[in-house]
Amino acid sequence: MEGVTPNDPRVVHYIITIIINIITSPLTVLLNVLVIIAVIRTPRLQSYPNILLACLAATDVLTGLITQPSFILCEILQLLGMNESEVTLCSFHSSALRALSLCSCLHLMLITCDRLIAIKLTLRYPYLVTTRNIKLAVITVWIFCLIFGVLKPINNEQIKTISFFLIAFTFISCTIFIVFSYLVLYREILRHQKKIKTQQKKKNK
Repeated sequence: MEGVTPNDPRVVHYIITIIINIITSPLTVLLNVLVIIAVIRTPRLQSYPNILLACLAATDVLTGLITQPSFILCEILQLLGMNESEVTLCSFHSSALRALSLCSCLHLMLITCDRLIAIKLTLRYPYLVTTRNIKLAVITVWIFCLIFGVLKPINNEQIKTISFFLIAFTFISCTIFIVFSYLVLYREILRHQKKIKTQQKKKNK
């Protein structure tokens, strides 16, 4: 990277971030692989929420295998000033980060949606949340994220602008949906607690 000298404060920043990612990358992979193995090997853990958690863990595994190592290499190349290699690698890192971040966000939304249906539509839950529907939702999420991971590096300003706004809209929508859903879930929990307390008081009388 041009302008970086040994005394430049940015050098310290690059070195610290490289060290942090070198430490956290294998831990990210290992811990999330253990989650996936636990869900696969333990039948009683193979509920729909846990399957969705395993899918989320898979995106984190890919983050530890792809995004963090590419970030480390990108930072090292910036320190060494290898600009031509840096452009290609950093572009790949940016695409992977965008796709996997979007994928993680959408998986969190699916998990939240599952809990919301379980609480608000308890009787319809077995019909709405099925193995087929979960597979369809997860596959759709991955296709959607991969498309936007590929679209951004395309050298077309109109496509880049559309991609940027759609990704921003998706992130904002996911965040709003998750926050709203947990507020609804919190109210439902309070309502159930009050109902239980009322029933207990009636029994005590």
